[in-house]
Amino acid sequence: MLAAVLVAVAVSVGVAFSVADRAHGAESVDARTGDLAFVVHRVETTDVIADPEYPTDNVSADGRFVVVKLTVINTSDDREVFHAAFSTLSDGAAQYEVEPAAWHYVGNADRALGPRESIEAALVFDVPRGADPRAIVLRTEPASTGVSVPL
Repeated sequence: MLAAVLVAVAVSVGVAFSVADRAHGAESVDARTGDLAFVVHRVETTDVIADPEYPTDNVSADGRFVVVKLTVINTSDDREVFHAAFSTLSDGAAQYEVEPAAWHYVGNADRALGPRESIEAALVFDVPRGADPRAIVLRTEPASTGVSVPL
């Protein structure tokens, strides 16, 4: 649903919008860290993210938004929490943090996962124009080195 909103906003305001798709099998896992596994599905870019219910309520990027869509899987028999703010995006020279202003629109600040449960998430980063994101670094703890997934 967010993709449709992003496309609609991008088309309606004339911003550039590109999508890079990755094909994954149902059992394909890109990375594991702690008790969470991750499958990265798509990388999208846009200048504006809008609220699906109120399209005029939106947030604009200082540079451009890079949206990484992924599945988060709890591999343990215990409840785990996925904290979106722990992840970063890397262009090889700089690290970019998750854009807190976008949490309202994608709803992924903190998500609880029951044992063996999975969720779909969208992580939004505001990166300077011209930056070329190469990897997302997914973390289960703020100080961990995490695991890097090429984009």
